[in-house]
Amino acid sequence: MLKKGGVIINFSLEIKDQLDLFILEYYSKKLLESKNIHKPEVFLILKELASNILKYGKNGRIEIGLSDEAINIIAENEIFMDNLKNGKKGLGLGWKIISNHSDFITIRIIQQKKVMFNLRINLVQKEEAEKKYKINYSILIEPHYLEKRSGDFFYERRIDESCYLFVLGDVLGHGEKAFEVAEKVKEKLNKTEFYNINEVYIVVEEALINTRGAVLFICFVYDEKIEYINVGNINANLIQKKSIKKLLNIPGIVGRQYISKKVFNEEVFNDYILIAATDGIKGNFLNYMNPVKLFLYNTDNIAKEIIEKFKIKDDDSSVFVLRKGG
Repeated sequence: MLKKGGVIINFSLEIKDQLDLFILEYYSKKLLESKNIHKPEVFLILKELASNILKYGKNGRIEIGLSDEAINIIAENEIFMDNLKNGKKGLGLGWKIISNHSDFITIRIIQQKKVMFNLRINLVQKEEAEKKYKINYSILIEPHYLEKRSGDFFYERRIDESCYLFVLGDVLGHGEKAFEVAEKVKEKLNKTEFYNINEVYIVVEEALINTRGAVLFICFVYDEKIEYINVGNINANLIQKKSIKKLLNIPGIVGRQYISKKVFNEEVFNDYILIAATDGIKGNFLNYMNPVKLFLYNTDNIAKEIIEKFKIKDDDSSVFVLRKGG
């Protein structure tokens, strides 16, 4: 089955004319009935989204993804931005129907040409859903002991309810010049829309061209997997209750040379810890820590212990600690 943003798509339909509204209702009902799901509000939401596509857009599509925990609906179409600029607000009262019956909504504008609605309707109690998607993380960055600023940088963005982006980078060298390059990368990320890991990499690479370059760890955290790109010597480890795995990397310096990047994937269970550190942290730090006991501490305490015990003072030092679930 097709996956989009970590969601398995069970049904997809292009919306071209009024007949498609009936097709959408028929097949969406069949899909929910096959899973014994009784959620009549879903059909109201689908009708509003499809009607909006026909009235204000073109090349529209609606997709539905089901899991044990939720119904995910993705609706996208072109031209919506032009209509907004011309004063047509589109959904109007229909938006109230959608928002009242959805547990999570994101709206993305893609290259000023397309709008994407991503909705989630929980099938489990709110407390259970929050526990499943709960993410805690900590980042500590300390400069070279003779410098006031660091060339290491960190960036995060929540893509949707069940997908997070994290970027950890280490600009070559240290001090003010390295710091300026790091700030340039973060500024570029803040100003850019992106929806997959390859787009994020391109944004960072463009920001680093004609600079001293950087090593880079980009990570998308989904419900049941981690998707990542790791270029250079950032030390990333995935710790689950019964295993520790050093994440893969490819050699290179982003911005200084052409790199044939590779995207890696790791299947994860609900409770795990991800630790990524720049080379200002001793590479063997996990050899001196008890992985089982790490699950007894919060991410702040883990990050502080790594910095205090394993920092290399004559380099910039950074450690990123994430825990999902638990």
